[in-house]
Order: sequence, then C-alpha cells, then structure tokens
Amino acid sequence: RRFNSQYIVIMAQGRKARLQSDLETVKQFCTSSTLCKVSEYTNESIDLLLVHSQSKIEKSFTIHFMPDYPDGTTLCCGSGDVQVLNKALPFIFCSILTEFCQLHGLPLPDNIPGNHDPLERQVSDCSYVTASDVMSDQDEDEDDDDMGGISQPHPLMEDDLVRVADKFGQPAVDYKLYPSIDEIDVFLNVDIQYILDEDTASAWGVKVDEPIIVFLRFKCMSLYLDGTVPEIKVYQPSNKDNFCLGVQIRKILEVFITTQLKELSCQQVEEFVTSASRGGEVASGGGEDTSKDITVHTVTDEAIARVMALGFEHQQTVDAIIKANGDVGEASMMLSCDQPDDVESVEEDLKKVPNLFLRQTSGAQAQFSDNEEDPKKLPSLANGFLCLVMEYILQRIKTLNEYCVICDEKHVFECSLLKPCVCTRTLCVFSFQTLGVMADAAEAIATDSDVVDLLIAMANAAVCSSRKDVIFDPYPSIVDPRNPSLLALDSKNKNHDQVQKIMRVIVGCRQAAIEGKGTHLKADMDRQNSCAFPLMQWILASNRSHIVLLPPERRIVSMKTQYQFLMVSSPPAKEHAFQKAKSSHGSIYAFHGSAIENWHSIVRKGLLNASGTKFQMHGAAYGKGIYLSPLSSVSCGYTRGNYGKVQEDQQCKGLVGRNNLICMALCEVISHEIKKSGDIWVCPVEDHVCTRFFFVFVPCQCTSHG
Repeated sequence: RRFNSQYIVIMAQGRKARLQSDLETVKQFCTSSTLCKVSEYTNESIDLLLVHSQSKIEKSFTIHFMPDYPDGTTLCCGSGDVQVLNKALPFIFCSILTEFCQLHGLPLPDNIPGNHDPLERQVSDCSYVTASDVMSDQDEDEDDDDMGGISQPHPLMEDDLVRVADKFGQPAVDYKLYPSIDEIDVFLNVDIQYILDEDTASAWGVKVDEPIIVFLRFKCMSLYLDGTVPEIKVYQPSNKDNFCLGVQIRKILEVFITTQLKELSCQQVEEFVTSASRGGEVASGGGEDTSKDITVHTVTDEAIARVMALGFEHQQTVDAIIKANGDVGEASMMLSCDQPDDVESVEEDLKKVPNLFLRQTSGAQAQFSDNEEDPKKLPSLANGFLCLVMEYILQRIKTLNEYCVICDEKHVFECSLLKPCVCTRTLCVFSFQTLGVMADAAEAIATDSDVVDLLIAMANAAVCSSRKDVIFDPYPSIVDPRNPSLLALDSKNKNHDQVQKIMRVIVGCRQAAIEGKGTHLKADMDRQNSCAFPLMQWILASNRSHIVLLPPERRIVSMKTQYQFLMVSSPPAKEHAFQKAKSSHGSIYAFHGSAIENWHSIVRKGLLNASGTKFQMHGAAYGKGIYLSPLSSVSCGYTRGNYGKVQEDQQCKGLVGRNNLICMALCEVISHEIKKSGDIWVCPVEDHVCTRFFFVFVPCQCTSHG
C-alpha cells in the first residue's frame, strides 16, 4: 500500500513539460494556418494575432502562464480586458479562435488544438499520478530504484492517507501526485448522507447523494506538515463554483489547519500516533492492574502525550498516570521526583507543552474546546493529521447553522435555526456589508419574488406594530453607505421611526417593480434612501428558515390560497431529536396561527413557548406551551395583529404592500405530550413542534376550511 516510486518516475511529466508541449502544439498550428500568428512566446506568455484577411480585421491576445500551470492562466485582450481562466493553453486558444471565426463567418478548422472533450484532454495529458496509478500490487517488489531527484511524499503522509482509507473507507480519500514539482493534491470525500437530512441539505444547497470534497494541495509533499499550509477548496462534484456552504467550511478549515500546523511537526505527530497506539494496547488489557480503584480509561491519549512531551518514556508515563488517577500534573511530579532537576518547574513546563487536544489561540483564530458536546472539540490525533481534519469536518458540519459564517462564533441569540448566516456583531456586519467578506457563504438574495415579498411584509408589519419594541427582534444592524465607519441602524441604539421610514421606501419600490413601473430596484431605492437596499438585503439574509413557494401540483387543495410555502426551520440537531421522539411516540399535524407581525421573529428564532413571557399575546388559559389546533379556522382566530395607524393598500398586488395578511403554519407535533382541550391543543415542549408548511391568506380569503 506504499507509493510505487518507479511508476512515479515513469509517469511524472511535470507542469513545465506540459506547458512546453502545449506551446509547441499551438505554435505548429499557427505556422500552418492563415488565421493566426504567434508573434512571440516564452515560458511565461504567448502573444497571438488573429487575422481576417478579407476584411483586414485583426485582434491580438496575450496569454500569461503561472508556475502552477494550468492554474492561474490569464487571458489579456487587446481592449484591456483581463480574465483568469485556470485552463490549459489549447482550450483557451480553441475558445478564442472559435469565437473569432463565428463572429466573422469564417469556417472553423478541423484540427484546432483543444477542440475535443476537456475531460479527455485532462486525463490524456495529465501531469499528475493518481492514487489508483501508484498503489503497488501485493506482489510488487518493495525495493525502489534511485529516484533521480523526483520528490516523494513524506512517509508520514503516506501513512496518513492509508489511515484515512482504513478508518473511513477507501472512497473517503484520493490524491494526485505531481512528483516533479514536489506537490500532492489530497481529496477528502465527506459522505453526508447520514449527517444531513434531505430538508436540511436542500436548505443549505447541498446534494445528499454527493460527497463534500475537501481539496488540500500540499505545495511541498516531501515536508508534509513541516512545509507550508496547504491550499484549501471545498465543493461538490456538481457544484464547484457556487457552493455557498463550502465557503464557510473552507474558512473554518483554513483557521483550523493553520492553527494546528503552527504547533505540530511531522515528528510530533509520528511520535504521538506511535505512543497512542502503544497506549491503546495497554488500555485494551495488556498491563497489570495496579489499583482496584483505578479504571483503564484514566490513561488517555491526551495525558500520555502531554507527559511524554516533558521527556519521559512511554511505559513509565502510563504507570505514573495510573497511579495519579489520571491527573497529568501529579503524574509529572511523581516522575520528576527521581530527576536531578528542580521539580518546582514541572508545572510551568507542563503549561508550555503543546496540548494536542486543547489548544487555544488569540485574535481571529479559533478556540478549541475539550467539552464532549462542543462541535469545536479537537479530535484525537491518534490516527494522524488527515484523520484529525476529517473528524473535525464531520463534527462541524452538523452545527454550521449555529455559528456566524464570518467570525465562526456562536450567534448572539441562543436559539439556533436552520440556515447559516452572518451574526449581529458590529465587525461582522461591517465586513459583510461593506467589504463583501463571505458574501457568497451567507444566504443570497432570494430569487422567488413571493418569498422576498413575504419576508418584507413580515418585517414591515413587525416594525409598524404597537408591540415593535418586543417583536421587531432581531433588530437590523446596517452600515451607513455614505459613511462606512458608522452604523446607520444599530441594534444597540434602536430607532424604529427610522426603520419605518426606510421600509416605506422598500415597500414602494417593490410594489412599483411588481406593477412594472420601476426601472432598476437598487437604483430606485438608492435614489430615495441609501439605506433601503442594504436593509432589504439584511431582511433576506437574516432569514434562518428554509421557505420555498410550492408549485401548484404540490399545494393542499383545501387551503384555498395560492400562497402556500414549504417552511423548514429546525436545525439538524433538533430535527434528529424530533425524528427519534417520533419513532418512539408518533406524530400528528396541527395548525399554529400567529399575527404576521410575529413571524419576522419566528422565522429567525423559531417557534417558541411564549407563555408567561413578554412575547405572549393571548394568555395561557389552557396551560403553558405552544398553542395549536387541528382546525385552521380555530388557528385563524390567533392571527390578528396590532398595526397602529398604518393603513393597508387594498389595490396593491402580491404580498409586499399588505399589512393584515393571515398567516398560519402547519406543524408536525410529537403526539404523546399534547394537552388537548377540544380543538385547542398545547404542546409544552418546544423541540416537539416543527414547522412544515406555511399558508398566507389575503383578508378576503380568510374563510373557514375546517
């Protein structure tokens, strides 16, 4: 299962060799063609001139190459346009020549370089060696010949790749070798079928039947962990360019891997893996029982590694930890008693030892926890560095929605909902709105106009309500476009009148767009109030629920409204707990009605037990809990709002200009704890109520549906 060095020597071409070959191919074509000329070329660039002889039209291009060709290949047109294409020269040449011929009605030559399937070209002309290529057979001779200067992966990397395959299965890891330039691309294939349910995956833009691929490019594979931090990309095979969740995972891994490599070396990891393996043998029943009160689990990998880092042997370390009942400090003191050095410095030395399980860093870097329930808990290094990365990814994926996509800290509000988003901390708001930091990881502007209008209507109703101080929560934080160093709207200094003023602009412009009177939405808003478009962005990006308009064939016929939505808001952990309870106790569907002003908060914080809190509107005559009903007509009675002096425009189209919309959710509820009083049901456990569908009626549609 080791790398076959002889095969690497035979197969490795290197990127420079590929570039030379591609340059020669294009040059030969241009020499025999009247359409194009090569005026100059080097290993860094090539100048091309395309000529239409009849009209005497000429167009010039310069293609620049980077050391990691074909990555970084750049096309510069004569007009000054610059494009980074990251493709091989023949494909770029074929593209510009094809476009030139089509533009001027010229026949396309049959023998254009690159005029075939790009995947076929990549495979046939590859400058790398894949995992399947270099795996030696069982009968292969292990003795390799002289490598002639070609780099090999560090032995620890070879072992780490094997350990990933052993622990997670062969499909979990793949790699491509670039021996002539001492690089390796490692692909960790994260199977998410058993991590995310279909609703969560859909809300996050993930395909559950495809792995999430974590791409790690080690620029110096012969040094491995002692070299530079690897380049990281995260994607799915069918979505490499717009995988929003991948941006968040990539940022998490960049911080995590950078932090680990500052403290780890190949030697440290190798020693730890070896010691952990031996410790496992001792713990599994190899050793003598030295104390009736001491259990084997007190000898942890963490404790062994920390004490051994002080210079003690493995077996004496294990014995000392057992005697100290797992106390690392006491074990170190025991071992130091027989040493000639000053024992008083042991505790100070211990603090300096890199803790392979709990390392805290300052600044923008992550803090890793030893809490078993914490998804940021640092996994064991017992299976090597790549397994450490893989296990950390699996831990974090389940709870990405609970952390800000920029600072990777828990959201300020305690409850967690489905979609990842930017938190309300001032620095994150500034980074997101002004600098565009992680804009592709946060939820983009909703594309369905009815969902956009619904979210705007909810926010407008909340800020115009007589209860706005309570229910317009969360309050937006918006950077002032005219002075980016200030916040135009600040959650710490609320100004509801200002928000109402901005909302009037948003509603007016959206209504004009629906009626076809507007020209460009952002421009129209900016002319009237520079904060209007940023506030609309915040309304859409801060939504934590997955809301999708149902197509006509999936609508519930008895709910006589065209505004029927799929609404899923439970985070993966809550959904998992719900399904577990459902399998034990069963579930039933029931309606929950609430005024539209309340839904601004609900889609961001979830459906909460408001009984006895400031959010309560209708009392708790039937007990504390979330109120539901099997009849939509009963739930409809709970949907009235408090909109003050705001008048509804009866002539408006769609949802955006209306304030008295009737809103109800159809929820799935765990059966056994429901307290039923006729048609009024109360569920006292928040986690046992999950929204599934959402219905919106305009006032004239508010009828009894039974």
